[in-house]
Amino acid sequence: MKVLITGGAGFIGSHLAEHLLAAGSSVRVLDNLSTGKRENLPVHQRLVFVQGDIRDRSLVTDTARGMDAIVAPGCGRLVQASVDDPLARTRPTSTARCICLRRRARNTSGAFSMPARRGVR
Repeated sequence: MKVLITGGAGFIGSHLAEHLLAAGSSVRVLDNLSTGKRENLPVHQRLVFVQGDIRDRSLVTDTARGMDAIVAPGCGRLVQASVDDPLARTRPTSTARCICLRRRARNTSGAFSMPARRGVR
């Protein structure tokens, strides 16, 4: 299985990448490194790291191409920053882009996951 993890250089995403690699999957990680670190990811022949932002439409399209599943655990860990400047930390277009990822990947399994935003009422 080929899996794209957005925000994959963060705590959750990097652990997920390790698990998927151990299970035999190929993993592609898209992360802007705003809170994650490249060194969180293992060096592995089936892991490809792409540095960039999920708001970059062409990058997202290219990165999602050929994936069987997409997981989007990246949601930012800086709660106070989200409260102080919610538009900078939580963009509706980013959520929409996550949804479009699945469509653009033309994935046959339909596997897609992303966390619910906390604090949204």
